[in-house]
Amino acid sequence: MGTSGPGLWSTFLYYFTSSSLIAVFAITQGLHTESDPSLHFYPYIGGLVFGLLAGSTGAYFNRHISITINSKKPHRLEQHLIKQLIQNSYQLVGELEGFTIYQRPNLSGVFSGKLFYQLNENNVIISGRATQVKALRNYLNPKVETDLR
Repeated sequence: MGTSGPGLWSTFLYYFTSSSLIAVFAITQGLHTESDPSLHFYPYIGGLVFGLLAGSTGAYFNRHISITINSKKPHRLEQHLIKQLIQNSYQLVGELEGFTIYQRPNLSGVFSGKLFYQLNENNVIISGRATQVKALRNYLNPKVETDLR
């Protein structure tokens, strides 16, 4: 699938590494550890703890996931999906390998990322950042049950 993004481990590693380095640098500057050798390990311990927290948080919220929502009427589900995307300020960007791409404009698009969806015969596949995809799933699941009646 052409819409796969960074998964759990690569997202964790990105946030862990960058946050650890920043924390080690900030703690080193704040404690002036170069003048006192007994404080030498504190920046690394602080960086490790901060990196684990930031890595876990970043991986939970920003990893890329895909979900499939089954529906007997996927075109109606697509209408609900597009309505929700427009209400959340997403705009149509284009298509890629059968997936329709939506993204928020300007700076908000950088932080929320792109959302991809593909309409199939009996389902809709939605792919994007975990927080956005889960919110869409929670919005669309009651719509699916309504369409089944």
